[in-house]
Amino acid sequence: MHFRGTRNRTPSIFARDLGTIGGIVESRVEFDHTAHDMVAPSAQWKKVLELEADALLNPLAHDGEFERAFATSGRGERPGA
Repeated sequence: MHFRGTRNRTPSIFARDLGTIGGIVESRVEFDHTAHDMVAPSAQWKKVLELEADALLNPLAHDGEFERAFATSGRGERPGA
């Protein structure tokens, strides 16, 4: 969801803030999961942590977006449900 932005940052501002400190987002899709990693110089760990916390705590998702993404993943039900 890093690419959708947050309630505090539009996608372009999120990318700009990460790029300003020399960071990038790496993404990969595998058979059973999708992963997004932020990579930046180690001296910028506090800023990366701030950005990651914003992405996790304030995701910008439209109604039903998580449910649609999960349904199209081929699983059809939530883990633990």
